[in-house]
Amino acid sequence: MAETHEFPTLEVATAMTGIALCSTSISRMHEIATVLAGHDVWTHELGHRETMDAIGAHARIGLPDMPTRHEAEANWKAAAEKATSAYGDTVTVTRGTMQRSADPVSTLAGMMNKPAA
Repeated sequence: MAETHEFPTLEVATAMTGIALCSTSISRMHEIATVLAGHDVWTHELGHRETMDAIGAHARIGLPDMPTRHEAEANWKAAAEKATSAYGDTVTVTRGTMQRSADPVSTLAGMMNKPAA
């Protein structure tokens, strides 16, 4: 049976879109991103757009009615309403199974515009 976790819907939507739809902590976003991805997410990767977009896309398979980044950027209140209308105050997420497209050291180096050693 797949490992599941229950989180507040708006915190999951925030992790999936990269846009703050509620007040939460960076440690909570880290926890949710790790569950959604299904592997360790290094803290700096929370700010790595490609990594977080991949996590959001992978999570959308199981949560298709969550708002997109584009929707959240355009109107965060409407995006928050979309998420809670679709899933209620809390949502159960299944631990992801995604594979990394790059190792964490390479993503950090890329964020610094330097090649990985």
